[in-house]
Amino acid sequence: DRLNRFFQQHVRNLIWDPNRCIAYFPESPDHDTTASEQLFRDILVDHQQKPQWEHFVGKPTPWNASTTDRLREFTAGRVKLCSYGSQLQHEPVLHFPSNAKDPNDPTADSRLLVHFYAFLFFENYHQDLWMKRFIR
Repeated sequence: DRLNRFFQQHVRNLIWDPNRCIAYFPESPDHDTTASEQLFRDILVDHQQKPQWEHFVGKPTPWNASTTDRLREFTAGRVKLCSYGSQLQHEPVLHFPSNAKDPNDPTADSRLLVHFYAFLFFENYHQDLWMKRFIR
């Protein structure tokens, strides 16, 4: 399959499992995601408040809450932040292979069969609202 070989050799392939990963879009294209990644690690380490989706049933976080609060709710059960930072912004083509396996996590499922509003997280809540309304 020539197309598959082309993608493997010439295109940036991303393996993002929506059950374990959050597609994180920073506020601006040149935004350094180091602080966001540290915030995510802090949320995961906080054993007192480790988020599970059941904690938010009937108690949603306000749409204009802080990034920390919104990310805490959005994290529920996931363990990885997949950042769409400046490096990915400058790639000419991104490919999400549906049958790829992550060498670091062989049980990961790279198929993006998930509702967009449960997978895409925008740091800026105005961008989040606009994008999700646009896609809907």
